[in-house]
Amino acid sequence: MYDFCNSLLCFVSAQAERQAVNSRIQGSASDLVKLAMNRIHFRLGSVFPESLNPVHWKVGTPASIQSKLNAPCFPVLNLHDELMFEVNNYFLPLAAKEIKLQMESCINLNIKIPVVVRTGRTWGALSPYEVL
Repeated sequence: MYDFCNSLLCFVSAQAERQAVNSRIQGSASDLVKLAMNRIHFRLGSVFPESLNPVHWKVGTPASIQSKLNAPCFPVLNLHDELMFEVNNYFLPLAAKEIKLQMESCINLNIKIPVVVRTGRTWGALSPYEVL
């Protein structure tokens, strides 16, 4: 990739330079999200210990799946820099506060890492949620 930085074709060298810069930024962002996920896992495990029980989706009975869905909070999906959790509405204020805190404080930087919390019944119906 870096050999193309010296290309005589300006669009090729510009693309190579963008990729060189972005790869470092995206790699650092990925490491930050992984660190946040680890911290969230341990923190939510101490706040909601029953959320640590694994779900055996393929071999579990409907009763075991239903009991997991009634758990206070458990992770569902990680997509790039977004984390999605299934949260019981009763525990939403506490879970949102803990998740946001862990994401914002997973690493000490000179700038604040903005974390936006959104809630909704479906992924397409998410709306901003103010964490108090």
